[in-house]
Amino acid sequence: MKKLVALLLVAVMTIAAAVIPAAAANYDGIDYSAVKGANLYVNSYDNLTLCVQGEAGDPGLLGADHVADAYGLIVFCTPESTGNLHLAINAENNGWNSDVASEPVAFDGGVYYARVETASPFVNGESYSQYCICNWSGANVVITGYALVGKDGNYVAKDGTVPATSPLAGASLPKTGVVSAAVLYAIGSALVGAGVVVTKKSRKED
Repeated sequence: MKKLVALLLVAVMTIAAAVIPAAAANYDGIDYSAVKGANLYVNSYDNLTLCVQGEAGDPGLLGADHVADAYGLIVFCTPESTGNLHLAINAENNGWNSDVASEPVAFDGGVYYARVETASPFVNGESYSQYCICNWSGANVVITGYALVGKDGNYVAKDGTVPATSPLAGASLPKTGVVSAAVLYAIGSALVGAGVVVTKKSRKED
């Protein structure tokens, strides 16, 4: 009898787990439930942060010795996703580097947002290297996957659901976000003056 009760309890718990939906992960109009994890999360300063390489020994997607392999980021979203995203860089060597809005580009399976450079924005050995996905334009998006790309546009790291081949593969990567040190300093000073802190320190449950 005890064995039968135990088996029934296991069956009930299994069924319950199957019908309970996964906890939603939403950030300012961005649903990132499908890719929430160790490398993409909301940090303690309220930034949706993708760690190319984190702090305090956190290897992130590439690790400190390989961050310069990344020349850009592609964020893949569902077809219904609308509006622009800002893909900002937060790294030790260049501070907080915000960019113009990235517009959705249609592909077979949905839309994607991209930010790429003609040179890597990261420096091997720096203490942190990150992208922050910002919704300053009122976008309504559902992220299904993301990928870092190298200088040839091919994937160097990825997570979630992404096309088998990078939509930027073989492309001549455009210069979309490199600005002068003076401009970066001005941006950083303005943000600090406004009380905005963006450096990743710790994760925040959402």
